[in-house]
Amino acid sequence: MDYLLTLSQSSLSPPQDFLPSTCLHLEAVEQLGAELDEWLTVSSLSGHEYTKAHQDFQLFSVSNDVLLVLKNNVFQSVYVSHGKLCCDCKTHHSHCDFTSIVQRSINSLENSANNPDSLAVMSDLLDTPITTNVLYQQKSISSHSLSLFCNPVSINQDCIMPSSCPVCGDGGAELVSAVVPFFDSFSISNKQLYHGRCKCGTTLNVDGYKEGVLNMGTYLVSHRLLAEYMMLFLQAGNSMYSFYELWGWRLMIENQSMQLRPSYSQFRLAWLSYLQLIEIKDEWFSCPHCGPHPNVVVCDGISLGYPKRYVRSNGSANAAEHILLKGNSSTDRTLGISAQVRKSVLKFMAKVDDVDVQSISSIAQGTCLEKIVTHASQANHIPDYWIDLLTNILKMSPITSVVNQQAIDDVVSLGSKLPDSRTIYVLQHNSPIFFNFAKYMCEEDCQLVLPICLRILEVFNKLQNHKPHDTGSAAEQHLCCLPMLPQLCGRGSYVADSLQPSKHSLSCSKVFHSSLTPGLFTLHCQHGICYGFQALDKVESPNTAFTIFRTRFPKAPSVIIYDNACHLHLYSLNRDPGFFKNTQFLVDKFHWKNHKGCSDAYNARLYPALAGVNTQVAEQSNSRLNRLRGTVSYMTECNFMKSVKLFVSYKNILQRATVGVKSSQEEEYVVRHRNIFGR
Repeated sequence: MDYLLTLSQSSLSPPQDFLPSTCLHLEAVEQLGAELDEWLTVSSLSGHEYTKAHQDFQLFSVSNDVLLVLKNNVFQSVYVSHGKLCCDCKTHHSHCDFTSIVQRSINSLENSANNPDSLAVMSDLLDTPITTNVLYQQKSISSHSLSLFCNPVSINQDCIMPSSCPVCGDGGAELVSAVVPFFDSFSISNKQLYHGRCKCGTTLNVDGYKEGVLNMGTYLVSHRLLAEYMMLFLQAGNSMYSFYELWGWRLMIENQSMQLRPSYSQFRLAWLSYLQLIEIKDEWFSCPHCGPHPNVVVCDGISLGYPKRYVRSNGSANAAEHILLKGNSSTDRTLGISAQVRKSVLKFMAKVDDVDVQSISSIAQGTCLEKIVTHASQANHIPDYWIDLLTNILKMSPITSVVNQQAIDDVVSLGSKLPDSRTIYVLQHNSPIFFNFAKYMCEEDCQLVLPICLRILEVFNKLQNHKPHDTGSAAEQHLCCLPMLPQLCGRGSYVADSLQPSKHSLSCSKVFHSSLTPGLFTLHCQHGICYGFQALDKVESPNTAFTIFRTRFPKAPSVIIYDNACHLHLYSLNRDPGFFKNTQFLVDKFHWKNHKGCSDAYNARLYPALAGVNTQVAEQSNSRLNRLRGTVSYMTECNFMKSVKLFVSYKNILQRATVGVKSSQEEEYVVRHRNIFGR
């Protein structure tokens, strides 16, 4: 072995200092054969005539996944690690002369009549998906699914036998036993564990479901112990290590030795195996009041991620992405007023001293603002309710944020007559900006506001003429956990996607951990039920919400409440205005104070119909998810997704009980939870 190590480091010193004068290949075979285990053989893959002029390297097979490469009288070992060819040369890099030689040899396999086994095996290893954590390759023998509501039983027998053969039903198979440690909440003992093989060839092992144990092969862990940690994880987000230490102190109090505990890695493996067996029902991710597709959606992001090194590639690309789909332009969704006119009118309303009133009247000619600007310049005064209206409709926010489908006819009617009580009521619930104007307007204002109303109607009708795009189909994304919202279609590829972002970036400005994924994006209904989450592989942006709504909803929700709703509205209309033309985008009450440049119509507080809706439900739910930060931030992608899914389903069960919806199992679980935690 020392000789092999010397060969692998030969690039650090001239090979002639230690290599024998006899044939290098024969000497290597003799030394390796004498010192390595019997199963290890060395054979040449390319013949012995390496001194020929046309051949400048030689390959030797040490084992199925290790090759020795001879080049320029230097030996190096090449092997496969994490899906890449690696070399033990001084560079310790996956790209060097030696790995290039092996890669070329592998690539030429299909053109060669004689395929060396070692090269074929290495080729298969390179094509095998990467396993990110070797520790968890060991799996539990237990495979029976476990209910979240099960009451763990206590095992009493010292001998644990497997059930009869599930294939042939024969129970007379010859069994062998082994003494394995059994870890319970308050004790550690030994159990006689039996296993064997049936006459039909089926392997018989103890699943442990009926006995209330998790069979890890070399040790047993009680369901009761794992369920205890599960409850502390769900209720308080306790870390696994803190529970492991607490369990050790409990054993010491019970006069049990802490040294007899399994290692922390073994306990962690048992918990992760137990986690994968827990059955989580899809129905827990839906609200019976709102149905499979809620009409009012509250969404938000949270910076709860897992290590980036565990990120796997996304699903297949959208089949229709080669077709660039067009959206809605800014002139088609606003009043069509130039930036010069908007700035001048806003300065005039702000009573800036250096504003030339006559110039404002001239540049406003031919626009829908001509009448009101001319009237205001002659009177040298503009009422406050006009200032409030013009300030909101002159912003770059889409007109559909100010007027929705239910209020458009009543808004247009303001240009011909004063509003009656019914019109006031409709405007109050659907267009608070025009509601504040209609409360104070007089007969003279009808003629002044008429051009504005007609322009709004024109913009609204153009938007209604748009049809939803055909975005094709796409495969399910593994980073998405939305059980009751399956993917119905693809996202599509849009002209706006190729445009450079504006100076006001739509991306999230939150600060993320440099080595963790950006976080999660969650969806809730107005009753507080979480419909699921999307794990982010990029920073949070309107694209996340747009993709979910466009691909998983047959019809866009009537109301979307989001802390970045103003940008999401623009993003959606730029791509698929036909799908989102009747959706109202609102900002929740907590985040509205941070919005300065968008229309007040995005403020959810102004809508009486939403007075009873908790617009901060997503923010509050995400604050509970923050308890998991110290536990799940070091997990692999699969374990992270399952842990968060378990936590969300648990909170949904409790929330479903508060809205009066729960199954018999949920009822039992909620009662047991309240008996333990008092709420």
